[in-house]
Amino acid sequence: MRGRHAPHEPAEARSICDALQSSPPGKITFAINRKLLAGILTVSDAEVETAMATAFRHLRLVVEPGGAVALAAALAGRIELCRPDDGDRAERRQRRCQRPSSRR
Repeated sequence: MRGRHAPHEPAEARSICDALQSSPPGKITFAINRKLLAGILTVSDAEVETAMATAFRHLRLVVEPGGAVALAAALAGRIELCRPDDGDRAERRQRRCQRPSSRR
């Protein structure tokens, strides 16, 4: 994973996903994450709003913004999804989804 440790002021990070906002990691935690994480995904507030509307419209679920970020990433095409109907049963058991790239 590429990146550098760059502390930020919490006041400059604004999002409707306030439940997911946290303090930036310290240098040690950042170094561990940099070594072990496959990447990161980001979504915009607009993508989260679209995901929330989609969840309500199609699934009749009311979700808070922090709970809609994975759906937002999927709808925006930022993660590879495996479909259960792709291939036969044996293939499905052996199939592995590719890891998402760290696209932004």
